[in-house]
Amino acid sequence: MVEIANDELNGKLSIGEIDGTIFTSLLIKDVTLTSLQKDTVVSAGMIELRTSPLKILFKNIYVRKFELKDAKIKLIEESDGQLNLLKIFPPSKDIDTTTSEFPFTIEVADFALTNIDFSMQRYDKVGSTENYPALTTEDLRIKNLNLSLNAFADINKYVYRLTINDFSFSPNFNYFQMQHLSGSILLTPQLTGINKLRLITEESDVELSAAISNIDFLKDFSKEKLANAPVRMTLSAPKLNFDDITTFVPPMKMLEGNIVAELEASGTFTELLIKKLNLNYNNTTLNAKANLKNLLDADKMQFDLSITNSTLDPADPNKLLRNLELPEYNDFGVVKIDTLTYKGGPLDFTTTFAIRTDKGSMNGNAKIDLRPVDMIYEAKLFTKNLDLASFTSLPTDVNSEINISGSGFNPQKMKMDVYLSLIHI
Repeated sequence: MVEIANDELNGKLSIGEIDGTIFTSLLIKDVTLTSLQKDTVVSAGMIELRTSPLKILFKNIYVRKFELKDAKIKLIEESDGQLNLLKIFPPSKDIDTTTSEFPFTIEVADFALTNIDFSMQRYDKVGSTENYPALTTEDLRIKNLNLSLNAFADINKYVYRLTINDFSFSPNFNYFQMQHLSGSILLTPQLTGINKLRLITEESDVELSAAISNIDFLKDFSKEKLANAPVRMTLSAPKLNFDDITTFVPPMKMLEGNIVAELEASGTFTELLIKKLNLNYNNTTLNAKANLKNLLDADKMQFDLSITNSTLDPADPNKLLRNLELPEYNDFGVVKIDTLTYKGGPLDFTTTFAIRTDKGSMNGNAKIDLRPVDMIYEAKLFTKNLDLASFTSLPTDVNSEINISGSGFNPQKMKMDVYLSLIHI
């Protein structure tokens, strides 16, 4: 078998020991695949395969166990832009373009990768020991990768199931170190879902469940069907570190620290109900509910958002926004947000608010329309016992009513009416 393979390969395959048969159980030890330049591309201490051949009678390809253990895989993009591994395998001379049904289901009861080292590097990065703040395919190195899963596939009926029991690895990233990943993924013509997908790193712990039904993503997909497909989602994050996110989404580098998050949502993309959205960051808390409409149609999008019983620490925005120096009005203490609402679209909305601070309270409402060339606005603001010493350097005790209405902000064109009533200073 090895001799036949080597006659076809642009490289060399060597095997130390083979026990068993492919029909029941097969154990292969000390496998090495080298290039024509004698560079080791793949090496494996052990490959184990156990099957149940009698299940073929029931049109089921059943793999009791597959394990790849103590392997090192070194992929190099060479100076001509091709991967070294692909060069070892010559292209097929005869390409079969016919199509036919695949009459078997496929089931893998136990799939494992144990102690795998993997690298994918550009030729000029070979030998690098550098760590990176974000994912890069020019110099990707993963140590001690371990994966345990089981899977099922019925290609004809378009039914796929994947259950990850454990997935961990140590990459050459500054922050993200995968300690554990588990969960189930299901894909059928009527239901696509993720169940209890839990991710744990050194700095984050997140669990996600989500599902969408009555839509076939592969054979009968349309934007209209997506808009009306029932969806549900729950997210629980006892801790979520922004540096972990930055590894895969570099623009998030502007954010720093850890948040605690909870989310529950259900409905459709035409009308999605956010039953719970709770966010905590240091001394800041956000508790919100919302009704979101027409999320797939930007021209008809509508939001009905309500924030209650929340707080804002004036020092937290500077902690959250990395490398920005925003003014902090710590004299006001932690701001209590009793009510904050937003109702309307992205460019035309109304809002109300009621907040309390250590230096007094404010409440009011506003209506803003950004669609005209000269925006239209109308607002009312009420203050009670408001001390503006942080701005004026003089203590005050302001009880007031302020009404503003108008259009535009160009001094030559704007129209504005202002009513100010100061009850006490």
